[in-house]
Amino acid sequence: MLDVLMPAVFGLLGAAVGAVAAVWGAKRAADTAIEQTFHQHEFERERWRREQRQQAYVAFLEAVDALSGLLESLSVRVEREDTIAPDTWREMDDGDQAVMRAADRIELTGSRRVAEAASELSIVLTNMCSALLPGEGRPPAHRMIDFQPRSHLKQPAYARFRREAQVALGFEDPSE
Repeated sequence: MLDVLMPAVFGLLGAAVGAVAAVWGAKRAADTAIEQTFHQHEFERERWRREQRQQAYVAFLEAVDALSGLLESLSVRVEREDTIAPDTWREMDDGDQAVMRAADRIELTGSRRVAEAASELSIVLTNMCSALLPGEGRPPAHRMIDFQPRSHLKQPAYARFRREAQVALGFEDPSE
């Protein structure tokens, strides 16, 4: 009877150890799968956030470039004392509004430093627009005197925005 009982006990013990090992292995596999799913979710979330930021930054630069081209053209025309149609002034105002809206979008999606740089550039462009506008008793020469120093602020503000955006998107080392 001992010859039958001993192998049965060892068989049951082996089955119990095997079952415990299987449960432990299944738990480890489930924990690993949960952890991988969590990391994948975080990765996807960060990628989505980066894409949103990149889209906002590109939209802002496109609005800035469009307004800058218009301001350059208008400044030449003001300096030559050409007559400028009211529609052109409205187009400038629309361009300025587009830059401000794009800067607001960056405030929602971007880092604080990028939002500050976008706001600074937006203010510079708004001031450039204001300088060119015809006002009561403002001859073209005075408008150009107001415009020139403001236009010199654009390039450093533009460069700062680009640098901050590159850092925020991971395209440049912030310590450089």
